[in-house]
Amino acid sequence: MTACAFFFAACSGGSPKTPTCAATNYLGAVKDGKYDKAINCFAFDQTEPTDQMVDEMNMLADKMEASLEEQGGMTDFEIISETISEDGTTARVEALVTYGDGRTETTHLKLKNIDDVWHIDPASK
Repeated sequence: MTACAFFFAACSGGSPKTPTCAATNYLGAVKDGKYDKAINCFAFDQTEPTDQMVDEMNMLADKMEASLEEQGGMTDFEIISETISEDGTTARVEALVTYGDGRTETTHLKLKNIDDVWHIDPASK
């Protein structure tokens, strides 16, 4: 928990400059039940979202909430590893996630670097 709090505090001040910060911001938002904030961590191909994209983001947030409620919510997470591609445009972050029902699992997040800001790839698990 202490490592999570440290990373979250270190990464929450603006645009994430590392994959670990982006993953921490995303997982922290999910853990806190701020699904709209979590969705904003995703990379999208367009700068301005269309109405359809907004609808899809809202549906995704609702699905995230329902899925996590079934598992008792997310109670903690720990970043395990970060791997950045040689060209610096993509990365993979692994995190150990703990749910309210006591279950843990390793989550693999894919990330994209867009204009020196890291975002969760919507194709991530």
